[in-house]
Amino acid sequence: MHPDFLLHKRDKTLRQGIRTRRDSLKACVNCHSATKENEYIPINAPDQFCSTCHKKVGTSIDCFSCHRTTPEEDL
Repeated sequence: MHPDFLLHKRDKTLRQGIRTRRDSLKACVNCHSATKENEYIPINAPDQFCSTCHKKVGTSIDCFSCHRTTPEEDL
């Protein structure tokens, strides 16, 4: 159901102009980012949260051509 959820959020944000924290990709990145040696690993790096599913189904990740791949907060 994750792809359907993201499409719904995309439609609300891009097509309807709803830009809230609840509908933000930033919330996904903040929650699903991993760290190694106190450094954030980009969420679209090989074997990370987004890239594992995209690789499995053979699709590309174009979200991060504009969006951050790591949280803004310090560790």
